[in-house]
Amino acid sequence: MYFSLSPNIEYDSKPVKFPFSQSDYVVANNFFRRYQINPDKFSYSVFFKRYAIKEGDRWDTIADMAYSTPLYDWILILTNNVINPQFDMPVSEYELRELVENPGDIAYYETIEFKNTDGDVVQQEGLRVDAAFRSREFTYVNSRAGGILTYSSTLGSNISMPVTNFMEASRKNEKSREIYILKPEYLQEFVNEFKKQSFYAKSTNYVGKQLKKSGI
Repeated sequence: MYFSLSPNIEYDSKPVKFPFSQSDYVVANNFFRRYQINPDKFSYSVFFKRYAIKEGDRWDTIADMAYSTPLYDWILILTNNVINPQFDMPVSEYELRELVENPGDIAYYETIEFKNTDGDVVQQEGLRVDAAFRSREFTYVNSRAGGILTYSSTLGSNISMPVTNFMEASRKNEKSREIYILKPEYLQEFVNEFKKQSFYAKSTNYVGKQLKKSGI
């Protein structure tokens, strides 16, 4: 369905036939033309709902579940800014272990949340640090009791952790499970907006609303 709605382009296929003063054109789908979601018309907080991809899901099966037809899988792909629909899907843990090179090697280090005796967070989690950080002393305000600041220190290794290649890949894999699904009641409005954006503006290479010659 996507290619039936997206515009075409007349591509100059040289060398040309006789007479050589004329060009031969081949009509092809202009799949390089990117659709931009209008945030004023389609706010993610109002028009979309979140969905966690399950093992075995595909774009067409999710579309079938959401819209009672697999033909709208392209809407899921566009609205989630998917570059490669075939590979940009979460995989099983077994497949992930097969894909990740040197899974046990350390990719980087990151901080963990650390609180002082007053319960204040003195080191937030998730900050990337290097190996040198783990060998240094980390000094912090341990207490403010009675308005008196008490300082303490600990090794960086106590407030940071190694992240392996597999852990990093697993996080990215899990993050890719969460997608946005356009609510069915706004489906036709989205399709109409897509059609409108597929029209070409008039120019020297303009042939029709959904057809132009290459060169602009």
